[in-house]
Amino acid sequence: MRLVPVTELRPDSEVAIDILDEHSKIVIKKGCTITKRNIERLKYTNISSIYIKDKYCFANTATYTAQSKNVLHKVIFLKQFAQLSLLGVTPKEVMIEAINTVNDIINVLHDYKHIYKIRYEPKKINGNDFEEKTVYIAIMSSLLALKVGFSKHDAAALCLAALLRDISLVQPSVKWEKVDPPKHHPIQSSKYLAENYNLPKPVLEIVEQHHELYDGKGYPYNLKGENICKGARILAIIDIYYRIKTVSLDENNIIGIELEFNKLISHFDPYYVDRFLRNVVIYDADILIKLTTGDIGVVTDIQPKNPFKPQIKIVKSCNYTIGDILNLYKMNDVKINKIVYYVD
Repeated sequence: MRLVPVTELRPDSEVAIDILDEHSKIVIKKGCTITKRNIERLKYTNISSIYIKDKYCFANTATYTAQSKNVLHKVIFLKQFAQLSLLGVTPKEVMIEAINTVNDIINVLHDYKHIYKIRYEPKKINGNDFEEKTVYIAIMSSLLALKVGFSKHDAAALCLAALLRDISLVQPSVKWEKVDPPKHHPIQSSKYLAENYNLPKPVLEIVEQHHELYDGKGYPYNLKGENICKGARILAIIDIYYRIKTVSLDENNIIGIELEFNKLISHFDPYYVDRFLRNVVIYDADILIKLTTGDIGVVTDIQPKNPFKPQIKIVKSCNYTIGDILNLYKMNDVKINKIVYYVD
């Protein structure tokens, strides 16, 4: 199955996963064929992207984050939490719900930690950009933590911290001194959460250190190396990965994604970077890509040696036979130019 932005969606595409609106209500069911009227309805209901399948798709198992039912109710909760914070009213019952939500996430990830891969998931609902990205980053940070040996308890602390790390930016009761708020919001967020919810120290540490970098060039304390807690070191990697991937997809500048990541790699814990690269999927199976040669291929589900250089199957070409398998890791003269959504 392949993710397609609604702006690029064509009639006669088959829906691969139930499409849900921002209230988690089904808009179009799996298996339905998209019509022009459906496309207009999707735009009207602020659906940003959907999964489809066609003759070029072979990976039909939906990932955890691809299924909106696993994510949207968490996004709804996060938006409600932010809205209550803006009003200066965030009952402790809401925090209990947040903790229960985190435990649900961690239980699933722990059971499938050897199967699930770290993936980028674009927004599904327009207007939910911040909340959806926050949930996806929390989930993927927790998955990487479990893969490197974190206990469920420690992974849950990371997940909760990732969800709540920017609370001071929306909380009106936080008093700012004459300092730059963006550089000091981790301190204020940690302080606010400690005073109002008495959260455990590991959560507060991650919140306070989530902008610190392994080379000492982060903030607010310029901590370095092992002085940064493990959870914050993992969160920093997933955070920058999401930032790079979002920009590259928005601008369809896929060709520069590996270069951009390599430029920033020295900022992060090398051990966690290595584990990240061993477990990340940069190009999901079934994505259609156009090569610098002009040929079009579909990404296979074979795990590549370099996640930035997948193995592809040619589906349209003037240079190769249809069905040829290309291992881009071994082809220095052929690169990915951009993502396309349809072959013709």
